[in-house]
Amino acid sequence: MIDKILNVTQSYDVLYPSERTWIPWQNVLVYAVDIGAQALIDTGALLAGVANHDAASFLLEQANFSFEGVTYYDSRMENNCWVVTEKARRTVMPLKNAPMLEKETFVIFDEARSRGSDMKLLPDAAAVLTLGPKLTKDKLMQGAGRMRQLGCDQTLWIASFDEIAQSILQASDCNCLSKLSAIDVLKWVLDNTQAEAVRGLVEWARNGIHFRVTQLDKGAELIYENWLLATLYQKALSVDKIARVIESMACLGFEGSDDELVTAICRSGHKPAEEKIWTYTNIMRAQSVDDLCGIVEVVDMRSYIHQWVSPKELANLDWSSARIFGTENFFSTITGREKLDSMTEFLRVIDVMLVFHNGHVLLVSEFEADHILELLWSSRKNSTACNFRFLNLSFACEGIDRVGAQTKFRCVRQALGSRLDQSLALLSTVACHLYNGETMLAKHQLATVETETRKLLGPLGQRESILRNFVTSRGNTHKWTRSFLHELCCRMDLEDCEA
Repeated sequence: MIDKILNVTQSYDVLYPSERTWIPWQNVLVYAVDIGAQALIDTGALLAGVANHDAASFLLEQANFSFEGVTYYDSRMENNCWVVTEKARRTVMPLKNAPMLEKETFVIFDEARSRGSDMKLLPDAAAVLTLGPKLTKDKLMQGAGRMRQLGCDQTLWIASFDEIAQSILQASDCNCLSKLSAIDVLKWVLDNTQAEAVRGLVEWARNGIHFRVTQLDKGAELIYENWLLATLYQKALSVDKIARVIESMACLGFEGSDDELVTAICRSGHKPAEEKIWTYTNIMRAQSVDDLCGIVEVVDMRSYIHQWVSPKELANLDWSSARIFGTENFFSTITGREKLDSMTEFLRVIDVMLVFHNGHVLLVSEFEADHILELLWSSRKNSTACNFRFLNLSFACEGIDRVGAQTKFRCVRQALGSRLDQSLALLSTVACHLYNGETMLAKHQLATVETETRKLLGPLGQRESILRNFVTSRGNTHKWTRSFLHELCCRMDLEDCEA
């Protein structure tokens, strides 16, 4: 095949922008039409990114295009086969149904079809064979093999863009692009093939050794992969001067000023508090928050807000009716809080509510919730195993938005516990939602939510300014303006003034 390519290649040409177009892929087609070729074998992928039907349409628009149509593989879903576009009517039809043969048309072998495809071309047909980066002997031979009568009267024209030509020039003995020939192209292709073979030699040898070892020891068939981060993500190894390597290692090992600065910054901050472990199984027997005395320290919401949350006026909300409490682990989020005047910046977001049968609501940390949830799942078949309901606050709000004032515990997704047929504590849910700094609980049940929110906000004065500051401290400034909570606070403040 190499001998045939040397004998039948008419020329090697470099493709430059022409007067008709500056688009590279169009220049390839213009070149093929100008030299009178009947086929384009795109082994170099010079038409990469261009749909074959677009290339065919461009060919048919050329004034010197002399064929009856264009044959190409149309990968669009409605076709997905070899098709012919007629020059006269511009109709597209499958090749097997076309009124003309492929030898009467111009044939485009895109990169994917530059091997394995068989088209019957004219006995004296000429084809343009393109070159691409790192093209190897196998791919070149396959591309040239699309000309089934190569060596008889069929011929080749080899073409590439300038960057490939420069690479061929460097690998040849020529000093000018115009002097490059088919022999120089083949030398360049063989150099690429050799380099590719060397790159695969190590892997080939490793596979051969593994095959031999497993023949002797079937237990060695399992290959352990190295998933260490250093192996997966380290930079590629490169050659460098020893002096630079030593300098780099010295900086890494002894340059500690930055580390000291980072340590000082970390020391000036606050560390997360370590949670206190208690006997979680005891909560399964508790009838109310009062039964947890001596098991875990419980703090009522109003007392905590009065001592640790700013603005202090938030303690004037009707927390007593909401009957909300929290474990020490829920409220204690950082160490050294005794040195602070306010914990507003470090408040935990409520995620889980434990609602006892007497109406007490206990807030727990995520760690505590995980342990309690495990206990509930293990005793799920026993409906009387506990005296509380385990709720997710977000699901409780979603249930109110979906059902309204008649929301039952069983209406809340993923709710666990006993007596799920009782009504959900709306006031407690609204209070927890407000504690998180949220401003809109249920957009479809505004009347129901407004009633409960008014109960909660009733004792508070200057509601708009106090709650705006609190929502801001919770990082929800963008949710405040013209929200449900904002408008309700303004209305209630105005009602107080009118009264």
